[in-house]
Amino acid sequence: MECTIRPARQDDAGDISAVILRALRETNARDYASEIIERVERSFSPDAVLQLIGKRTVFVAAIDGRVVGTASLDGNVVRTVFVSPDVQARGIGRLLMESGRAHGTREKYPQPGCALIDQRRDLLCAARIQGRARQLPR
Repeated sequence: MECTIRPARQDDAGDISAVILRALRETNARDYASEIIERVERSFSPDAVLQLIGKRTVFVAAIDGRVVGTASLDGNVVRTVFVSPDVQARGIGRLLMESGRAHGTREKYPQPGCALIDQRRDLLCAARIQGRARQLPR
Protein backbone atom coordinates (compact mmCIF):
# COMPACT_ATOMS: atom_id res chain seq x y z
CA MET A 1 0.00 0.00 0.00
CA GLU A 2 1.99 2.96 -1.29
CA CYS A 3 0.80 6.49 -0.70
CA THR A 4 1.35 9.02 -3.46
CA ILE A 5 1.05 12.80 -3.17
CA ARG A 6 -0.10 14.76 -6.20
CA PRO A 7 -1.73 18.10 -7.03
CA ALA A 8 -5.50 18.04 -6.64
CA ARG A 9 -7.68 18.07 -9.74
CA GLN A 10 -11.13 19.58 -10.01
CA ASP A 11 -12.67 16.11 -10.20
CA ASP A 12 -11.15 15.36 -6.75
CA ALA A 13 -13.41 17.92 -5.02
CA GLY A 14 -16.02 15.38 -3.89
CA ASP A 15 -13.43 12.93 -2.57
CA ILE A 16 -11.50 15.70 -0.81
CA SER A 17 -14.71 16.95 0.79
CA ALA A 18 -15.54 13.42 1.98
CA VAL A 19 -12.09 13.00 3.59
CA ILE A 20 -12.35 16.38 5.34
CA LEU A 21 -15.89 15.80 6.61
CA ARG A 22 -15.01 12.34 7.89
CA ALA A 23 -11.91 13.65 9.69
CA LEU A 24 -13.94 16.49 11.22
CA ARG A 25 -16.71 14.17 12.42
CA GLU A 26 -14.57 11.27 13.64
CA THR A 27 -11.33 12.89 14.80
CA ASN A 28 -11.84 16.59 15.43
CA ALA A 29 -15.27 16.20 17.04
CA ARG A 30 -13.53 14.95 20.18
CA ASP A 31 -11.88 18.36 20.61
CA TYR A 32 -14.52 20.82 19.40
CA ALA A 33 -18.17 21.59 20.12
CA SER A 34 -20.67 20.25 17.58
CA GLU A 35 -21.61 23.82 16.54
CA ILE A 36 -18.01 24.51 15.55
CA ILE A 37 -17.74 21.26 13.61
CA GLU A 38 -21.00 22.02 11.76
CA ARG A 39 -19.80 25.52 10.87
CA VAL A 40 -16.46 24.21 9.60
CA GLU A 41 -18.22 21.46 7.61
CA ARG A 42 -20.04 24.11 5.56
CA SER A 43 -16.67 25.47 4.48
CA PHE A 44 -15.70 22.10 2.99
CA SER A 45 -18.68 21.03 0.90
CA PRO A 46 -17.77 19.66 -2.56
CA ASP A 47 -18.60 23.06 -4.14
CA ALA A 48 -16.52 24.91 -1.53
CA VAL A 49 -13.59 22.54 -2.10
CA LEU A 50 -13.87 23.06 -5.85
CA GLN A 51 -13.56 26.81 -5.30
CA LEU A 52 -10.64 26.23 -2.95
CA ILE A 53 -8.82 24.22 -5.62
CA GLY A 54 -9.07 27.27 -7.87
CA LYS A 55 -7.71 29.66 -5.20
CA ARG A 56 -5.05 27.67 -3.36
CA THR A 57 -2.45 25.05 -4.05
CA VAL A 58 -4.10 21.78 -3.00
CA PHE A 59 -2.49 18.36 -2.75
CA VAL A 60 -4.09 14.97 -2.27
CA ALA A 61 -2.68 11.78 -0.81
CA ALA A 62 -3.90 8.66 -2.57
CA ILE A 63 -3.57 4.95 -1.84
CA ASP A 64 -4.51 2.62 -4.68
CA GLY A 65 -6.28 5.54 -6.39
CA ARG A 66 -8.39 6.40 -3.31
CA VAL A 67 -8.02 9.93 -1.94
CA VAL A 68 -7.12 9.51 1.74
CA GLY A 69 -5.74 12.93 2.63
CA THR A 70 -5.41 16.52 1.55
CA ALA A 71 -3.43 19.66 2.30
CA SER A 72 -3.84 23.20 1.04
CA LEU A 73 -1.47 26.13 0.82
CA ASP A 74 -2.29 29.80 0.66
CA GLY A 75 0.87 31.24 -0.83
CA ASN A 76 3.67 29.60 1.14
CA VAL A 77 1.53 28.91 4.24
CA VAL A 78 0.02 25.49 4.89
CA ARG A 79 -3.61 26.21 5.81
CA THR A 80 -5.21 22.78 6.11
CA VAL A 81 -4.18 19.15 6.47
CA PHE A 82 -6.75 16.37 6.77
CA VAL A 83 -6.28 12.61 6.71
CA SER A 84 -9.04 10.02 6.61
CA PRO A 85 -9.42 8.48 10.08
CA ASP A 86 -8.95 4.91 8.85
CA VAL A 87 -5.40 5.69 7.66
CA GLN A 88 -4.26 8.19 10.31
CA ALA A 89 -0.99 7.58 12.17
CA ARG A 90 0.66 6.07 9.08
CA GLY A 91 2.72 9.11 8.07
CA ILE A 92 0.30 10.45 5.44
CA GLY A 93 -0.07 13.81 7.18
CA ARG A 94 3.70 14.06 7.34
CA LEU A 95 3.99 13.35 3.60
CA LEU A 96 1.39 16.04 2.88
CA MET A 97 3.19 18.53 5.11
CA GLU A 98 6.52 17.75 3.46
CA SER A 99 5.00 18.25 0.00
CA GLY A 100 3.35 21.47 1.08
CA ARG A 101 6.46 22.81 2.76
CA ALA A 102 8.63 21.86 -0.21
CA HIS A 103 6.25 23.66 -2.55
CA GLY A 104 5.63 26.65 -0.31
CA THR A 105 9.19 27.27 0.85
CA ARG A 106 11.15 26.61 -2.32
CA GLU A 107 12.01 30.27 -2.73
CA LYS A 108 11.85 31.26 0.94
CA TYR A 109 14.41 28.63 2.01
CA PRO A 110 16.81 28.03 -0.90
CA GLN A 111 19.21 25.86 1.14
CA PRO A 112 18.20 22.33 2.17
CA GLY A 113 17.35 22.01 5.86
CA CYS A 114 16.63 25.69 6.48
CA ALA A 115 12.95 25.00 6.99
CA LEU A 116 13.47 22.14 9.44
CA ILE A 117 12.49 24.09 12.57
CA ASP A 118 9.40 25.53 10.89
CA GLN A 119 8.51 22.10 9.52
CA ARG A 120 8.66 20.44 12.95
CA ARG A 121 6.45 23.18 14.40
CA ASP A 122 3.96 22.81 11.55
CA LEU A 123 3.93 19.02 11.84
CA LEU A 124 3.22 19.26 15.56
CA CYS A 125 0.45 21.78 14.88
CA ALA A 126 -1.08 19.50 12.23
CA ALA A 127 -0.87 16.51 14.58
CA ARG A 128 -2.65 18.46 17.30
CA ILE A 129 -5.33 19.59 14.85
CA GLN A 130 -5.91 15.95 13.93
CA GLY A 131 -6.18 15.09 17.64
CA ARG A 132 -2.99 13.09 17.61
CA ALA A 133 -0.39 15.33 19.27
CA ARG A 134 2.79 13.37 19.86
CA GLN A 135 6.52 13.92 20.14
CA LEU A 136 8.14 14.33 16.75
CA PRO A 137 11.36 12.45 15.93
CA ARG A 138 14.55 14.51 15.83
